[in-house]
Amino acid sequence: MAEAPAFPDSTKHELEADAPAAGQRVDRWLASTFPELSRALLKKYIDEGRVRVRGKPAKASVRLCARDAVTVWLPPPPSEFPLPEEIALEVLYEDHAIIVLNKPPGLVVHSAPGVAKGGSIVNALLNRTDRLSREGGASRPGIVHRLDRETSGVLLVARTDAVHRNIAAQFKARVVKKEYLACVHGAPA
Repeated sequence: MAEAPAFPDSTKHELEADAPAAGQRVDRWLASTFPELSRALLKKYIDEGRVRVRGKPAKASVRLCARDAVTVWLPPPPSEFPLPEEIALEVLYEDHAIIVLNKPPGLVVHSAPGVAKGGSIVNALLNRTDRLSREGGASRPGIVHRLDRETSGVLLVARTDAVHRNIAAQFKARVVKKEYLACVHGAPA
C-alpha cells in the first residue's frame, strides 16, 4: 500500500462505506457524509489527494463497494472572522451610514466555502474602517448584496445595522433599480 500523503494541518477521518453506499460515487457519498461541505469543495479535496479509497488516491467518479475503507484528510475549518488586508478600493461615495464602491472584476466580495480566504472586499473594508454593520454576520461585515467575482459594478456597504436592514429591505422589495451591461465579442447564438 502506498504511503499516505502528509497533511499536517488536517484531521484524518477513517471511514467505512456502508451497504447503502455500494455503487455510489465517492464524491456523492462524501457529500452525504459531510453535509456541511459542498461537492465542489470535496472535489477539490479529492483532486488534492486528500481522499483515498481502499488505500489508493481516489477520483471523484470512483464507485464504492460495501465495506470500502475511505480515508479523508480535512483541513481545519476557516476562521469565521476575516482579517484586515491592504487592498485598494475605489470609493465612489462615503458617509457615516454607507460606503459605495466601484467593484472591479476578479475581486470577490467575501470569502465563502471553496473560495480562498482573504483577498476580498471584506478584507479591504476591515483594513479601512471598524465601522461596518454586523447584520450580515461576522464573515460579511457591511455586505448587503454581492456581485460575482468576475462582475464589476457598484457595491453598497452598510456601516450600521439599521442602514443594513433598510437597504436589504429595499433590495427584497425590488425598490433598488439595477442595470446590467454585457460586452460581447462576435455575434452570440
